[in-house]
Amino acid sequence: MPSAALDTLLTAYLGLHAVLALLIDVQSILPDVAPAVYALYERAGLTAVVAGWVKDEGDFLVGTNPLWFKSIVCVEILFQAPLCFALTWGFAKRRQWVRLPSLMYGAHVLTTMVPIMVVLCTDPRPTLTCKLVYAIWVFLPALLIARCAPGNLPLFDAPKRTLWKIALRPDVEKWEASAKLIGSTLDLGDDFLHTSDARMVRKVAAMFFKGQPALLLQIDPDSLPPTARWLQGDDISDAALITARSKEGGGGGDFVRLLPDGCAHLHLRAPLPMKCVVIKALELKDGEHVFPPECA
Repeated sequence: MPSAALDTLLTAYLGLHAVLALLIDVQSILPDVAPAVYALYERAGLTAVVAGWVKDEGDFLVGTNPLWFKSIVCVEILFQAPLCFALTWGFAKRRQWVRLPSLMYGAHVLTTMVPIMVVLCTDPRPTLTCKLVYAIWVFLPALLIARCAPGNLPLFDAPKRTLWKIALRPDVEKWEASAKLIGSTLDLGDDFLHTSDARMVRKVAAMFFKGQPALLLQIDPDSLPPTARWLQGDDISDAALITARSKEGGGGGDFVRLLPDGCAHLHLRAPLPMKCVVIKALELKDGEHVFPPECA
């Protein structure tokens, strides 16, 4: 499953878990800890929903609420539900900090589900539907753990964008002759290609190519290797990407590191073919480069 679709599924699951915990699961402990609140649930018709579930699906755990089950629900309300709300926001906003709390949440849910699933699956009363519904809280937390498994790379990718590179004609002619975007002396020294977004490339031109005839190279994101990961510069360093790119045994990858100032560092295992690059002339007007309208 693509990571974007998986993240959408996990975000929906986390939000649903938080809501169901506070509307449905909490009813197992409300009569003991907050009878007045339980009365409000009764007037809202929520207790009838639970009663219907118990009757139709044979969920004797919710029907009898043994002490061990209520203790699990207490921990769910006090720990899992608040964490679910935080993780729902974190996944929706694609925040890198969700990795560790997601692992904690997933491990905790799976631990609490072991006795529940053992009891349900060894008793004839629960229906298949009942068991499958409970199994959601086994399958999706396990999927969450797999998604957030520890690694050296950030959890979430950055949005793709068109990249631009300004270069002198002799360099571009050399790259065209080799049919590969090998890069300038600076690129070769840093071991990655320096590119920019449309805003930053103007600053690069003014700082390093002022008054010089130059060419503008346009790199469409779809021209990069399809498995290339686009990462926020604040989340990982160039040194880490160089290491990740050069892993042996086919374990390396292609990466684009997007810096907050608009620069983009291309860490590619193989040079980009020049046929994937659109070359545009930059005219000089009063010593300033005139950029094409598509570089906006």
